[in-house]
This record gives sequence, structure tokens and C-alpha cells, in this order.
Amino acid sequence: MNPTALHTQIRGRGLPIICLHGHPGSGACMEVFTDHLAQRFQTITPDLRGYGQSQTAQPFQMVDHLVDLEALLNQLQISECLVLGWSLGGILALELALRFPQRVSGLILIATAAYPRGSHPPISWADNLYTGVAGLINTLAPGWQWNIDTFGQQSLFRYLIQQHTPQTYRYIAQYAVPAYLQTSSLTTQALNTAIRQGYNRQSDLQSIQCPCLA
Repeated sequence: MNPTALHTQIRGRGLPIICLHGHPGSGACMEVFTDHLAQRFQTITPDLRGYGQSQTAQPFQMVDHLVDLEALLNQLQISECLVLGWSLGGILALELALRFPQRVSGLILIATAAYPRGSHPPISWADNLYTGVAGLINTLAPGWQWNIDTFGQQSLFRYLIQQHTPQTYRYIAQYAVPAYLQTSSLTTQALNTAIRQGYNRQSDLQSIQCPCLA
């Protein structure tokens, strides 16, 4: 498949850091990192295919993300960079390091796994109800402590965040909810297909020679 032109935000100057978001997600969600990193480095933050403003109407496979990212590196004439990956972005960061060891000089991996598998307990109707109510109220009144205490901590947010603070919930309202709404169903299909096929890169980790902060 031909590469998709990715909507990309570039900030700062210096050593380039490719910042890859998770699922659901978008490049804007990575501002929690790039706000700081862009003061010392050049941060390059794409919306991956099917996310944010990099929408597509065609089904694709997970490997196509790597095609897009290689094209982005070539377009920006980046011969060497660090890669920061969060969740799904961390998986793609590992894949880039395995595929282009000469271009990836270091990895920063956040909440990710070379062998993604779930230990999540069954989701109940109450979980879904509390999550919907907490998300809706938080969109209308970001960071409202009563909502956090009453619904947020009883919702599925409890598996995603550890600090149930107003600041965290304002982040959810500003970045996470829009990213969720802009995540194409095609991305979920591609991810679920890879997991069902038994995606597992644990045995390949020893091939990665660059420094890695996990």
C-alpha cells in the first residue's frame, strides 16, 4: 500500500524525537510530553493513519503505519532520531528500531508491550454506565471534583489513570475525548487483527541495540 501523508506537528529545534501516540489517540494527546521536550529537542508528532487528522477510507494493516512513518522520515530528511512511543506508539517504536536500526538512536517506551495481551477483568454494564456519565459530565465541567469522586473513580478510567486529579480530568476533556471521537473504526480493526494473529515481538527484543528508557 502507498504511504498516507500524515498530519504532523513539529515543534522546537535540535535532535529530532518522533512522538507516537496510542489507541485511541492523536498527535495532540502527546503535548503532555512535547510541551517539555520541545524546549530542548525538535519534536515531530504525527497523527497515525486513521487517527486525528490523518483519516483514511481504506482498510489497512498495522505494518502500514511503518510505511507511513518511513515516508515521513524521508520527507523530513531525518537520518537519525529518538522515538518516543506511548502504548500502541510504543509497539510502533519497537518496530521502527527493529526495521531501521541505523535511524533509531534511542527509544522511550511508555505503557507498552512487545507482547500485548489483556488481564483486564470483565467489563460490566455499570462500568460502561459510569464511564459514559463521567465522560459526559467531565466534558461539560472538566475537572469537577464531585464527578471524579462520584463517577470517575468507579468508571473504566480507573484502569487508564492512577491520579484522579482535576488536572488529569481536564486533560481527558481537552485531548482524550476528541481523540477518541476522531479514531477511525479501521484502526481498531487493524489492531484487533494483529492481536488475534498472535503479535509477539518478545524474542526479537535482544536485536535492539540502541539505548531504551521504558
